[in-house]
Amino acid sequence: MIFSGTSGKQADLDRELFAQIWDDIGGEQGDPLHVCVLAHSMADVQDDVHQELMWDLRALAAVGLITDERVAKAGVPLSVAGLYSVVAPEPE
Repeated sequence: MIFSGTSGKQADLDRELFAQIWDDIGGEQGDPLHVCVLAHSMADVQDDVHQELMWDLRALAAVGLITDERVAKAGVPLSVAGLYSVVAPEPE
């Protein structure tokens, strides 16, 4: 969520950086924790709502593959269930 709300040139730069990282982690075949976090971040910098939804759906698919052991190993202070609230927060 660091990049949430960026637009214009900054959003373009963020998308380019995330695309490079996406390739580096192996895309959807990468570590599900990395895929989840990166896809969620990529969704936040999209100008098009359809693209934003596509990236959020990738994050949701990946979170379903993450175990509590993997989350703990990464030092994330949430359980897998807690990740769902980050990826798909309750509507305001």
